[in-house]
Amino acid sequence: MVEPKELILRLRSQDLRCRTGILLVPEPVLGHESEVAVRLGIDYISFAKRLLDAVPKGAQFMDMNLARVFNLLDDIADNHRGRRCVLISDIDVAAMRLSSHDRNELWDRLMRDFPYHKVALVFTIPGYLDGIRVLEEETVRQGWEESGRMATWTI
Repeated sequence: MVEPKELILRLRSQDLRCRTGILLVPEPVLGHESEVAVRLGIDYISFAKRLLDAVPKGAQFMDMNLARVFNLLDDIADNHRGRRCVLISDIDVAAMRLSSHDRNELWDRLMRDFPYHKVALVFTIPGYLDGIRVLEEETVRQGWEESGRMATWTI
């Protein structure tokens, strides 16, 4: 695994086709991801807030599916104004609403098939055992680690 600042440098470069990364965070950091973004010198977006903002007015439910998640991520990666790298929290909340198959497809596509966006995306994932369930497929998690696009935040 790489260091968080090294991950950000790699994602900011134009060397990668898919400029996405994962930052595993300890439990005490959850809810304070914006502070992590400041320390890394990148912008911050709560994916949960972005999801709620996308719910049509008056709707009581929102269909959570893989296409909706990718539409929101595409919008962030193509249209975000500010720094060219964004820390995204709460993606695990959306991921856990997907089927196991779709969850694995989400992480695989973000690593291999999310190319040529203007803005690099770093996803915070709880780094303790229960939180890593969103990366339940061992081969998917290994792919992120072996590609040098997964880091661990330490307090």
